[in-house]
Amino acid sequence: MQLSVTGLARLRLNIAVFLFGFTAILGKLISINAIAIVFWRMFFALGFLLLYKMWHSKNFDRLTLPIKLKLFAIGCIIALHWFCFYGSVKLSHVSVALICMALTPLFTALIEPFILKQKMRMTDLWVSVAVTPLIYFMIGGILEFQWWGFILGVLAALLAAVFSVLNKASLGITDSETFIMYEFLGVFIFSAIPMAYLLTNQPLNVLVPLNVYDLIYMLVLSYFCTHIAFKLTIKGMKHVSAFETNLIIGLEPLYGILMAVFIFKEYQHFSAQFYFASICILGIVILYPIYRLKNV
Repeated sequence: MQLSVTGLARLRLNIAVFLFGFTAILGKLISINAIAIVFWRMFFALGFLLLYKMWHSKNFDRLTLPIKLKLFAIGCIIALHWFCFYGSVKLSHVSVALICMALTPLFTALIEPFILKQKMRMTDLWVSVAVTPLIYFMIGGILEFQWWGFILGVLAALLAAVFSVLNKASLGITDSETFIMYEFLGVFIFSAIPMAYLLTNQPLNVLVPLNVYDLIYMLVLSYFCTHIAFKLTIKGMKHVSAFETNLIIGLEPLYGILMAVFIFKEYQHFSAQFYFASICILGIVILYPIYRLKNV
């Protein structure tokens, strides 16, 4: 049975979200620090993108300088998001970082009206307020809690909301490969600045994937979870509404947490209180966009 355009777009988004959910696992497995992960992730991802274009004998679209700068700036925001996200993974648990990322759709609902100059829905505000005590309740269920890991996770979710809204507003200006190429350049150059500083005062083993496992994990992260996942996301977003996109993106923490529980046995670090609050947060994140879709 052949999928419709919308059905294919939904499938692409779900595959992309599953791959994004795996990035936290890889971030925990890779031994180098958060800034180095972002730098090498983009180094290899840009390489894969250039090889793809060369293999298919395609050129990147010509863009005006303002559009290039806009995509480059979005890339800088993505870099900041990844710094915070991998910092959260390193300082805390994978599950904590991913639960924080579950707040992205709610942050999106709050900031989208300001960026796109739309009227804010009061229900968005009330739902966001309702989630706040659940987060506090969730924190109480984490043994050996690390505040900085949690704070970086929330900042990562906020930055993810910002760049997702900006990406949605920028769709259609060029093809997906050119779109992500300029964003990836923004990430790469932005991450190269602190990377250059760290190379002067940090040992190579925390900055460069020297062992075989780190290199393999980094290549998987760069190709499948970056090059492929971003292309699928950009193509999928063109045929799916913003609300439905947020609904699908809300599944990312669920995928990642399930993998973390089995791979790292993180259930040892959490009480029943954590899981109860986490399920409530994920439930709101998944069900609220459905409510929005039915009340548009």
